[in-house]
Amino acid sequence: MIIFNALAIVVGLIIGIFLGPLFYFFPEFMDSTQGNVLSCVLITVISIASDLVGLKGRIFFLPIWLFGLIGMGVNLHTLWGWWGPALAATLVVVLFGGLLVMGAWSERKEWAEAPANLNAARDTLAKGVSEETWELLAKAFFVPAWGGATVERCRHNLEVLAVARKAMPENAGALELRIFDALNVAYRAGLAPVMEGSEKVEIPTEVSAAMVEILNNKGQLPEEEDRKDLLEELNKAAVVPAPS
Repeated sequence: MIIFNALAIVVGLIIGIFLGPLFYFFPEFMDSTQGNVLSCVLITVISIASDLVGLKGRIFFLPIWLFGLIGMGVNLHTLWGWWGPALAATLVVVLFGGLLVMGAWSERKEWAEAPANLNAARDTLAKGVSEETWELLAKAFFVPAWGGATVERCRHNLEVLAVARKAMPENAGALELRIFDALNVAYRAGLAPVMEGSEKVEIPTEVSAAMVEILNNKGQLPEEEDRKDLLEELNKAAVVPAPS
C-alpha cells in the first residue's frame, strides 16, 4: 500500500528546515495550540508553493497542503470554536479554485509553446541527438488535464512521437517501443473525428505518463519494480480501437 510518494519526503524535508528552528528556539510556544496553528500554516504554505514548482508531495494520494488546512481547522476550533473549521474550509475552497485557475493557465501556456518546442527539437536532432533534444521533446509532448485528446493535440503528439522515435537509442527496450506503438495507435484513432465523426478517444494515463518518463530520461524508462497498471494497458488488444 502506497502511503506517500517520493516527493512527499522532499517536501517534508523542506518543511522541517522551517519548523525545526522554531521548535528548537521556541519549544513552549510551538507545543501550544497557537504553535500548532503556526505549524499548520507553514505546512500549508510550503506545500502549496512546492506544488506550484512541481514538487507535488502526496500522502494517501492527497496533497500535503490539505492535511495542513485540516490541522489548522482542528486547532482553530480549540481557539475560536466552529469559526475555526469554517475559516479552514473557506481556505480549502479558495485555494482549490486558485490552483484550478493556475493549472488551466499553465496548460494553455504549455500548449501554445508546444509547436515551437517541437520545431526546435527537430532542429537539434538534425545536428545529432543531444540532451537539449530530449528536453525540447519533453516540453513538446502535451498531456492535457482538461479538454481531452482533441484532433489537434493528437496530430501534434504524433509528430512528437515521430521525432522522438528517431532520437531513440539503437538498443531501445521492448517496453519503451511498445509504449510508442500503443500511443501511435491511440493518437491515430484520435484523428478519426475528422474522417468519420467518431467520438474523442481516451488516452490511458499510465501510457502517456510512461512516455513522459521516457522523454525526461533520454529515451529510456527509469527502473521501477511495479509497472502493473502500465502493463495491463499495453496487454489489451489495443489501447483504443484503431480507425478502419
